[in-house]
Amino acid sequence: MHETTDGGPGRSRDRSDRLAGGHKMKNWQCLTIRAANLLGPNLGYPINRRIHFQPFDGWIRIYPTLVCNLSCPYCVNHHNPDEYRGNEYQTLPPEKWVESLNRIGRNVVITGGEPFLYTGLDRLVNGLRPELKVKVYSNFSAGKTLEVARRFEHPVEFFISYHPASGPPDRVIENVLELRKAGRFNGHLHAIDTSDQRPRLAKALDQFRQAGVTVQLDPDQRLLFPGSLMKGRQTVRCERRVILIGPDGSRHQCVSKLVRRKEQVGHILDNELPEKIEVICGDYGFCAPCDFLGETRFRRVSLINS
Repeated sequence: MHETTDGGPGRSRDRSDRLAGGHKMKNWQCLTIRAANLLGPNLGYPINRRIHFQPFDGWIRIYPTLVCNLSCPYCVNHHNPDEYRGNEYQTLPPEKWVESLNRIGRNVVITGGEPFLYTGLDRLVNGLRPELKVKVYSNFSAGKTLEVARRFEHPVEFFISYHPASGPPDRVIENVLELRKAGRFNGHLHAIDTSDQRPRLAKALDQFRQAGVTVQLDPDQRLLFPGSLMKGRQTVRCERRVILIGPDGSRHQCVSKLVRRKEQVGHILDNELPEKIEVICGDYGFCAPCDFLGETRFRRVSLINS
């Protein structure tokens, strides 16, 4: 649901602000979303209800590739297929990632797409400065996942997502147990609780349980964020403290614009990457389901020429 927060919960405050380009912003409201009782039946696993509106953690999030071995119905790659342009990126080589990330000096989240399909992932990880923390988000089911993960010399924390689109979880379980046996697994597993996948998901969760692997259930983000429903576009002032870098090193305000390759707001080769970016965006309503995560504010605006 929407909750107006300016002036306190349930109240809005009208005003006009001068914007770049000779426009004014009128009658704005800060939009927030509250997740409550939107989950399906409890399948016997812990459910993450604190999934949104967390302060900026200071990490830089990079997408070395948007290619994936799966085709999940809730994936951002398929959320807006008519405008998707993620396949047009030219990917940076590992050496360019390493050079830029070491210069920037922020902890790194490596996500995608499926990071283990990026050629040279091990060189990227191992080239980072020792003091930088690294998280890798993966479905852990791509063909060479275990082979590449074994080559990691830099400590990595894995955030593994199980998706029924990958079929039975045998390969995911095998990869986790092999790394755990070698003392090289530090990570967490989660799955998305969607109504259309619950029968298959329940069976897979039993298999994880029997293997001694804990899985956390997360709610379907499509139910939490009205801005992703694609029922119409509104103009908003979007304020975000997040650093999202596409496969070619370009920075984008949100995941939606990253996968649409739209409106670059910087580049990883730039000397500075400010934490906070504010833009006037006419695409609210066509956001990605995950674009409300983190430190984010949307304000409705009416643009009028001064």
